Amino acid sequence: GVLGAQFHHHHVHAAQQQQQRRGCAPTRATPTESGDDVGDRVMNPAGSEAAEAAGLAAIRAALKASDGCPECDDETAIWFFRDRRMDAAAAASKLEKFLRWRKELGELTPDVIAQSVSAGAAYVHPHLDKEGRAVIVVEISKHVISKRDIEVAQKHAVWAVEECIKKMNNTPNSSGAIYAVWDMKDFGGANADLDLARYCILDVFREYYPKRLSQVAAIDSPWAFKPVWALLKPIIGKYSSVVQFCKLEEVIANFNEGEAPACLTNPARFKGA
Repeated sequence: GVLGAQFHHHHVHAAQQQQQRRGCAPTRATPTESGDDVGDRVMNPAGSEAAEAAGLAAIRAALKASDGCPECDDETAIWFFRDRRMDAAAAASKLEKFLRWRKELGELTPDVIAQSVSAGAAYVHPHLDKEGRAVIVVEISKHVISKRDIEVAQKHAVWAVEECIKKMNNTPNSSGAIYAVWDMKDFGGANADLDLARYCILDVFREYYPKRLSQVAAIDSPWAFKPVWALLKPIIGKYSSVVQFCKLEEVIANFNEGEAPACLTNPARFKGA
């Protein structure tokens, strides 16, 4: 399942790939108030075999002692142990929160997220980028707040992350990281969904899928986005370092020939430009 597979990848390959980055310069890891690191050079370093075995045992004991806590596989438990810098108590607490949240969220079937998917505003790109990262594309102008159901949109976001992880698990030389491409063309106030952005960055990526979000590339950001960014930036705090404002050609250069998202290369995009 996704819970078992999602934390399978080691990030050494990702670090090597990131040294060869083209396009927007990578963000440096930035320590946050909670002790997390953000930015696309973040890794989840392993401890010694003995330390991880002891940590796993301690985490399993803590979860077992917690009434009604959902089950968890070893890989996921060790991932959270590494994420919490080998602190078993902190890892067990964060992991239990994730397990209970994910169980409550329920199965994410196509029917559950159909309303959000049909808008065509967010989707998992069929190709990885040159660094082996899975890609979530968001065509911001298609995301209209007045027409979206926030709960469905949130579930769609989680579904997209889990689809990215499945895709990387089935692809040799994938990095385990996620690259989000925000196409800001034709952005307006009707598209400025601060609640959903906060949920995706702070809830999904900080709390539940840590050490996954590599970079957010915002392309063709108009002046209208400046006041929105001024509001969003303090909400997400130091996670704002993950967001980079990029030129179209810089993002296209991150993909192999013919594999960039269609919305970035469609000739209609350049008519009248």
